[in-house]
Amino acid sequence: MCENDEDINERGKILISLMYSNKTSNFYVKIKRACYLLSIDIDRKSNPYCQLCLFSSDHLSNKLNFKTDIKKETLNPQFNQEFIYKNIQLKKFIKKTLQITVYDKDFGKKENFIGN
Repeated sequence: MCENDEDINERGKILISLMYSNKTSNFYVKIKRACYLLSIDIDRKSNPYCQLCLFSSDHLSNKLNFKTDIKKETLNPQFNQEFIYKNIQLKKFIKKTLQITVYDKDFGKKENFIGN
């Protein structure tokens, strides 16, 4: 995904895997890795992490959130983390939106938005 991509003038790319199980009514999200993340800090190093929000368009406050671990000093983090949204009926699931946002964790400061 990242090694041979030509257009690196973006905010970055993220590789994810998604699966919904009819049997268990669970939604599985795996954040595999990201690459070419935009450097936000002056030292050109970032401490990226991803925040996941699953919400209904009619209930914006009804969010289910997860966060990946913070990967220190990299613009090409390997996350390999799986998250499970449990017991979501299919007819409700199809009305939901998954938003994945990438932030740079600045210890002792406010986090910087990288992209979504």
